[in-house]
Amino acid sequence: MKSTRSVAVLTFLIGILLCIPGFLTTEVSAQSSKTIVVVNKTGVVISALYVTPHSSKEWGEDILGADVLPSNDEIGIVFSRKETAKLWDLRVEDDEGTYIEWENLDLRAISKVTLYYKNGKATAIFDNAIPDMAGNWIGYYDDGTRSPYVWRITQNGSNLAITDTKNSSTKSRGTVQGNSVRALDFATQNGTLSADGTRISWSDGVVWVKAAKAPDLNGVWVGYYDDGTRSPYVWNIGHIDSTLTIQDARPGGTTRSRGTIQGNSIRALDFATKNGTLSADGNRITWSDGVVWVRQ
Repeated sequence: MKSTRSVAVLTFLIGILLCIPGFLTTEVSAQSSKTIVVVNKTGVVISALYVTPHSSKEWGEDILGADVLPSNDEIGIVFSRKETAKLWDLRVEDDEGTYIEWENLDLRAISKVTLYYKNGKATAIFDNAIPDMAGNWIGYYDDGTRSPYVWRITQNGSNLAITDTKNSSTKSRGTVQGNSVRALDFATQNGTLSADGTRISWSDGVVWVKAAKAPDLNGVWVGYYDDGTRSPYVWNIGHIDSTLTIQDARPGGTTRSRGTIQGNSIRALDFATKNGTLSADGNRITWSDGVVWVRQ
């Protein structure tokens, strides 16, 4: 039996989201953390909650601290993805110190665990986590060279729609279950999603890497010449997925261009100067002729 006397801080716990009764959000990187929702259906008010790796000999600190978790409410626990333990133990106590324990819970593979206690028996029901697959994915061959393909995945629960961003007629239905990805209409149908959700390794050796989410370029941009003086042009950019519409925003302005964005590379297809580079903060476009557009 683990001891609850230790006051050592749990290194895997990097934040807590209490939901009494609402669920709060947090600005923790999705790539570096994972949130598990614990729902209290035990019928008692939980005064203390402990979660530790199964191999640990100590329960560590009470996650709730001075708070309580009433029956039918829930708490979100944010774990670091650096934590490698697979199996976890969970313990709850009421205000008199009476406790219930659940052992060997695979918390990394779930999004929610609902705790029950009835007739002297503790049970837990799990909701499997569905990874976020939506976005653009860049293909790489098995020798590491980049393929010409960029794929867009849209998602509805565990169902996927996979489309070639350059040829919308090339597409497939798909599914995701845990780390297993299926492309039902492609010759290569079976893939494995990496633990951090950013790579799909297909059975033919091809790897898709999830592209960083493109910044939102919608809005008004003011031009500056390469000597720093402001140009008379003001541009309005419309942005949907990787497609841009660029138009002179001045009264009576009719100059416009189609455009695209891929990573930090911007193309204005109908202008004499076609190639631009987006700054890391997404607020400046530096064009190949030295002109800079600044977001307003």
